[in-house]
This record gives sequence, C-alpha cells and structure tokens, in this order.
Amino acid sequence: RATSSVKFVHLVREHTGINFRPYDLKVIPAAECETGGAGSDQYFTMSAAGLVHVRPGEPSEFVPLGEWMRQSTLFNMLRSIRFFKYYLHSKCFTMWHQNVRFKLYCQQRAKLKNRMFLAKESFCEPLLELKKEMLDVQNVALLDLKMKIFAASDFVDHQQLKRQEAAKHSE
Repeated sequence: RATSSVKFVHLVREHTGINFRPYDLKVIPAAECETGGAGSDQYFTMSAAGLVHVRPGEPSEFVPLGEWMRQSTLFNMLRSIRFFKYYLHSKCFTMWHQNVRFKLYCQQRAKLKNRMFLAKESFCEPLLELKKEMLDVQNVALLDLKMKIFAASDFVDHQQLKRQEAAKHSE
C-alpha cells in the first residue's frame, strides 16, 4: 500500500503549436478539470493503473499505463523519422510549388491567348468560312482521270468540258 497522499494526477494536452504532440500533457489542479481547465473541456486523469481520457458527453477511455507509455514512445520514434519529422514542411513546400507552377501556367496561357491569331474572336468566323470555301474548291475536279479509253482529241475535249464545269461551279 502506497503512503503517498496523491493517488491521481489531472492533465490536459500541452499546446505545442502546429506540431501535433498528443502525448505531451501538463499537470493541472483538480479544480480546473471540473471547469474545463486550460480552455478545453476534456482532460486526462492518470493513476498507477493507467490513464483515463475524459470528454463530457462521451464515454471515457481507459488506457493501461504500460500501453500508454509504449504508444508515446512509438509516436516519438515515428516523429524522429525524417519523413514524419519534416512532413508539414514538405507538404507546405509542395503546395507552394504547385501553386507557383499553376500561376505561371495561367500567365503563359493568357499571353498565348492574346498573341494567337486564330484565338481572336473577330477572326474565327471569317477563317471558318474561308476553310469551307477552300474545301469546296478542293472538291471540284479540274481533270477527269478515270480509266477510260479515249482518243487523244476526245480526251482533250473531255478535259476542256470538265474545266468549264469547274469554272461554272466557282462562279
């Protein structure tokens, strides 16, 4: 039987800024637990048996002291690995880099849009009409080269007739 008068210690999470450290706890007086000590309505109670996480309106959670120490040690070991240690820094840098690249892309896209002849609204419709006329001209046959047997004079007459038909089509 322990002779110490303190059987329980009341704790709240230490404010560590942007570094998430859920196992860093600080001792508070028991009176602050009832009032939602240190600006939070949740607190922890530690005894020789383990740790109880108390959240008003929810069931309390008990973790044996040995298991809590093991989880705390594993968490600290994981946080010492370079990937996890610098995760926030690398994530912020990656997001910044992606935003810079997207901004440069948008600037280049705007410059290209302003410079491109084909992208200007005033030229689009006339260019489409010109393309249509060129396709019509391309489909007009100026020579008839089908495999027929002609005498030389008949061939010349036939080709002359085809050119006249093409001229009528273009008018």
